[in-house]
Amino acid sequence: MTLERKARTRLTTALVLLLVLGAGGVLGAALDRQLVAKGATGVEFRHPDLEADADRRGREPGDRSRGEGMERRGPLLVEQVGLSELQKTQVDSVVTYYRRQMRTLHDEFNEDYMARSRELVQNTRNDLRSLLTSEQRAAYDSLLVESDTRWSQRRDDSISGPRERRDDH
Repeated sequence: MTLERKARTRLTTALVLLLVLGAGGVLGAALDRQLVAKGATGVEFRHPDLEADADRRGREPGDRSRGEGMERRGPLLVEQVGLSELQKTQVDSVVTYYRRQMRTLHDEFNEDYMARSRELVQNTRNDLRSLLTSEQRAAYDSLLVESDTRWSQRRDDSISGPRERRDDH
């Protein structure tokens, strides 16, 4: 084996190792973000509607068992200090109250965000249309209708699942 070929082999090996290391770093970062997003930090955040549903099913105070298919994110930090049954009931009440407040705030934020977002998109489209000739505007409007239809279909599919396609063969 020539010296040049050995150098090329070493370079190739080094590049492959760097790619593997880089891919591992990217996957590790993605996994870390996913775990943090799922609440692997030990702090539990649950949707208030799930709490209300659990209460309607006759759940005992302090029983944080989840419904079918629901992930358990772990205990609240305050539960780790050795609460009495009365304190557990009181903590549940306080946490449920503030979860509902957060849900309301979240819903208000989403409504404001969506309204402002739609306004910005419409303003952008109007400003772009003003730069176009009448033929270009007609083509642009047609493309927008197609794009909006595809976007709505993707949104609907993500909510209800993809529709079955019918093959007429």
